[in-house]
Amino acid sequence: MECSCLQSPLILPPPKKVVRELLIKAPWATIPFLPSILPKPFQPINSTPGHSTDIPQSLCRIRGNEQDKGEECRRTREILDISKGHDFPKPRILPLGPLLPPGRKPSKPEPPPPPPPPPPPPPPPQQPQQPPQDSLRTPQREPSRITQETETVHRTRCHTNCLEKPLSRAFERLGRCVGSHPWIFLLVPILLTAALGIGFIYLPKEEEENLEEQYTPIGSPAKAERRFVQAHFTTNDSYRFSSTRSSSETNFASILVVSNSETLLESEIFEEVSQLDQAVQTLSVTKENGAPIHYREVCAKYRTFCVPSNPLLYVWQRNKTLDLKTFTFPMHNFKNHFIHLAGFFGGNTLGDAVGQNHLLLETKAMRLLYYLKTEVKEDSEQSKEWLVHFLDEFYNLKEKLAFKNIQVVHFTSLSRQLEFEATSMTVVPLFHLAYLLIIIFAIISCYRLDCVRNKMWVAVFGVVSAAFAVVSGFGLMLYIGVPFVIIVANSPFLILGVGVDDMFIMISAWQKTSLMDSIKERMATVYSKVAVSITITTITNVLAFYTGIMSSFRSQRKFCYVTAVHYGIFFALKYLNIHSKYFHHYFMVIIILSKPIK
Repeated sequence: MECSCLQSPLILPPPKKVVRELLIKAPWATIPFLPSILPKPFQPINSTPGHSTDIPQSLCRIRGNEQDKGEECRRTREILDISKGHDFPKPRILPLGPLLPPGRKPSKPEPPPPPPPPPPPPPPPQQPQQPPQDSLRTPQREPSRITQETETVHRTRCHTNCLEKPLSRAFERLGRCVGSHPWIFLLVPILLTAALGIGFIYLPKEEEENLEEQYTPIGSPAKAERRFVQAHFTTNDSYRFSSTRSSSETNFASILVVSNSETLLESEIFEEVSQLDQAVQTLSVTKENGAPIHYREVCAKYRTFCVPSNPLLYVWQRNKTLDLKTFTFPMHNFKNHFIHLAGFFGGNTLGDAVGQNHLLLETKAMRLLYYLKTEVKEDSEQSKEWLVHFLDEFYNLKEKLAFKNIQVVHFTSLSRQLEFEATSMTVVPLFHLAYLLIIIFAIISCYRLDCVRNKMWVAVFGVVSAAFAVVSGFGLMLYIGVPFVIIVANSPFLILGVGVDDMFIMISAWQKTSLMDSIKERMATVYSKVAVSITITTITNVLAFYTGIMSSFRSQRKFCYVTAVHYGIFFALKYLNIHSKYFHHYFMVIIILSKPIK
């Protein structure tokens, strides 16, 4: 039977009655507490060799039995001998063993486990070797261990969450507010999107995209040099047009004629080319107000005549009896007027030299160039309308004329731009397919067989919030007058990708919350865990795209500007991704109630 009274800590010296009982019944258990239970005159503290510790007779007569006096005194003497020469620490809190009957010797207590070895001292820092100095000089003291520990403690007190912690608390309060008033955070984004989406009424239906303006650097040296040339070498395409003096790309239509035979220098072939030339010059287009636009109104003129499409063809049309084998290349003297033929014929076979030129024996191809007015803005717009009509009607002309000896192809100053726009429009259906695949992937990824853990409606709301951001961003840009370029059509991909990514992060944080908590507390937990990281990444993306506004390309500026606005609006509407979980339960109730009861 154990002594329960001795299990409590022994802080104060026990009374004399307890001392007697301990010395009588369990003297071996009093060794750790001997300094506190022995009377003061008999405590063997700081004993030295040669100092005898006598046992008082009163201590030996505790039992009062003469037969047991010798045994008891012997036990007490052993206790005092053990304690001789030791400074006992303060009494420790130790449980005492069971009390044994008198005359029974206790078993030896188990020795305490050895203390763990002290950690090895850290290696001393290697000091750089210094030249020998005077031995009388006092050596420099090394920093004490206490100082090093103090510096370590101060270094560990450095906190790096000075920004994250207050943001987390702020978003936690915001999440609690969203959980308390979900309808506000659902209706406000819808109303904001509806208000900004009205800006699509300012979207131009058929606005021309100038490739040079959008895809060339602003303030480039080439543009500065061109302005210098235009200021000193003026042109007048309404009275004195010269293609060699033109320093910028003009409106033109080019037709390349290739002979089916070895040479074009035949009267029959020139007759077909002449018919093609006259058919082109008779083309006219009607404006929106009903006024026609003829070729003679938009052609570049030299004095009062349109610039001929091909000088050799022009001479032959004036005199069809000319011998085409007498023309020289690269220049021909026709009635003291030198005609340059170098840029109009290809695949030539030259004959004997005539002065500095050679006879043109054979030629395989020739080109017809129709220059149009460009300098005045109104004339340029009319010229472009005529060119569009030319492109639409050229294939009809080929079928109508039914050439037998020649093959023709065409190219205009608008062909490159129109092909660029047409290629972009062929990619638009692929945009719809890509959007559909991303939306289906996001919804299926959130599907669960368990109706409680199923988050398909959350995925739907996440995709809808990304769509709201795109509509609001484009509407806002059109409100303030930012023109729409085809490259901006790629920004919804970025918004949808980032939106789906953030939605998955929010759903993961929501599923880790406790089901026993209220929706308000779960919302607060999700906001505190997720909103800080999403905020930092969104701000980083917005700043990165706003940095692109400093680019020298206008198309890149508009793309970065619109995408940055989309990111900002999507960040504002991102609450829909989380608080839609609140309405997810109502959707499940509606689905369950709509099923027929069997």
